[in-house]
Amino acid sequence: YRLIEGAKLTGVADVRAELAERIAREHGCRFYATLDEMLDDLGDEIDAIDICLPTYLHAEAAEKALIRGKNVIVEKPLALTVEGGRRIVEAAHNAGKECMVAHVMRFWPEYVFLREVIRKGELGALSSASFWRITQRRKRGTSWQEWLYDPSQCGSPAMDLHIHDLDFVRSVLGEPISFAARGRTFEGRIEHLFVQYTFPGEVAVHIESGWDFPLNYPFEMGYRCVFEQGALEFQSRTSSTRLYHSDGSSEEVSVPRPEIPDSA
Repeated sequence: YRLIEGAKLTGVADVRAELAERIAREHGCRFYATLDEMLDDLGDEIDAIDICLPTYLHAEAAEKALIRGKNVIVEKPLALTVEGGRRIVEAAHNAGKECMVAHVMRFWPEYVFLREVIRKGELGALSSASFWRITQRRKRGTSWQEWLYDPSQCGSPAMDLHIHDLDFVRSVLGEPISFAARGRTFEGRIEHLFVQYTFPGEVAVHIESGWDFPLNYPFEMGYRCVFEQGALEFQSRTSSTRLYHSDGSSEEVSVPRPEIPDSA
């Protein structure tokens, strides 16, 4: 937020008081143990609340902030359940406030570039696409109260990983016509997910999401998209975006990136 002109961080709330205090001191703001305490103390000084809590706590915190008349940014997913999501939507509607889900892939440079290629039809119509988002197995002791290890609190890779790519694809192609899903389970938890979608225009989209790789396996995301007149591929591990033309030639693409102030 310090990079956003006109924005000011006024308070931080966390049940881990030492963490809240450290962040507050670093950014020159006040710190609190609960959201209620922060809302009560800061009142009209707050225009918006950014909710960065574990997934299962999103609905309660977002609904509370909206009812108190604050705009809300909430980490993805919006909520762990449909009922929780509907409560948030209703609270935003009743309060006349904005509620934005932080689906970052819509703003990621390589994905913004892909969206523009599809929108402008530079390679003709999209015929098929494959997206993936994979990482190492969740390890005990790496998240607060083990929430990432509990599917009833994190929602599995479907809610933590898959949702990134599905949101991006829906934002570009609209609602899917059909889908079929298969998954791999480990100790009763879904660990790896493969979903095949069909979108309008008979566009076939495959999305893979998993966190069952060895602990030394690096995080990786990317896409491969086939068009009438070529193909486009992005791989995060090599930070490369490559365009393959129908005439047999290919080229590395220089993806436009936003300017980051020196203070970053």
